[in-house]
Amino acid sequence: MTPFAGFAFGAGNSVSPSHAAGYYDIDINSNGLTSGGPSAPAECPVARPGSLVYCSQSFVASDIVMKIRDILATGKRTISFEFFAPKTDQGVESLFRTIDCLKEHRPDFVSVTYGAGGSTRHQTLDLVSRIRAETGLETMAHVTCVAQSRADVHDVLARLDEIGIENVLALRGDPPRGQEKFVPEDGGFRLASEVIAHIHENFGFGVGAACFPEVHPDSPDAASDIAHLKEKVDAGVDYLITQLFFDNRDFFDFMDRARGAGIKVPVLAGILPILGTAQIRRFAAMCGASIPPELDQRLEKYIDDDDSARELGIEYAARQMDELWRAGVEVIHFYTINRSYSVSRVLDAVDLRTTPARPTSGTVSTLRPPGGGFSRPANETLRASGCCPSHPRECGSTRFGCSNP
Repeated sequence: MTPFAGFAFGAGNSVSPSHAAGYYDIDINSNGLTSGGPSAPAECPVARPGSLVYCSQSFVASDIVMKIRDILATGKRTISFEFFAPKTDQGVESLFRTIDCLKEHRPDFVSVTYGAGGSTRHQTLDLVSRIRAETGLETMAHVTCVAQSRADVHDVLARLDEIGIENVLALRGDPPRGQEKFVPEDGGFRLASEVIAHIHENFGFGVGAACFPEVHPDSPDAASDIAHLKEKVDAGVDYLITQLFFDNRDFFDFMDRARGAGIKVPVLAGILPILGTAQIRRFAAMCGASIPPELDQRLEKYIDDDDSARELGIEYAARQMDELWRAGVEVIHFYTINRSYSVSRVLDAVDLRTTPARPTSGTVSTLRPPGGGFSRPANETLRASGCCPSHPRECGSTRFGCSNP
């Protein structure tokens, strides 16, 4: 069976028999589905209202609204995964094994990056089409304007529209390798806000954009960064996804600035479980993210031991995520680096889908963590069920075995 995650049923949506089975995000009662949806097939279990329910009877989903903004509008806790487009056939097949493992966590959507300098745009187009067709997961394509004319970007968008993609993440993009600063093509888009405006003038995509808790590397200060972000949102952004961050206080401070500037769209917190000391230091330097000193000191102990660094990364990401959703941040976006093991371990530890969030009051800034980073009692361990039984080697390590082979 192929699970469809995050389908939002509402007025005007309909389903009819005879296509793929899946998880449906629907309200039900003792008699089946509430008004506006189909009758629940006998195979569907009765669940609490608003819960995910797996229906083994087949349905066609052509009339179901699949804009990510509609998924977020349900108010339910959501998770999503980001993948990058591999450059080899072997890498693509490995990615699909990763997706096969991670879809067990019922993501609300997944996204595929565009590659530095637009270098993998053709692979991105192929992948988003294949992922959606083979897995049933709602798939968002990243689109940048690096090293492309306006006509090039338009052609990419037209192709995405043609293959039925509903959602795009509109980005300016990072400069190509070896180029320090972004330089637009002659007559090309200069800013993400220009790409967003072009999308709304010519297409019907749902549109997301990026934001930076620690300020965009090209912004001179936080005030300028928020002013530019407001321009992007006003151009027609449905939601924002943050750059990775490791100190939740940076996220809380950013949210205070954004809300204070009148930015009201949902903000998805971007989480990257650390895989190795050298790797994360390189990533952080590239994207302008900082590693808290206490965490960096712990990572230094594992400079030559990626497996131990990865275990630390799982623990830290789980604590970080747990604190975020307890503070009312209920939309989380994982940077997977095309690996399933660490993300699965984090989700198993936090149990995001089933544990209710604690009620909060005031702004998120009133719920900031104490100094010194995160810690976990020595006698408290994380559940180690992060491997997919059918693909144990997707743990991403030659040393760590699968806990549920």
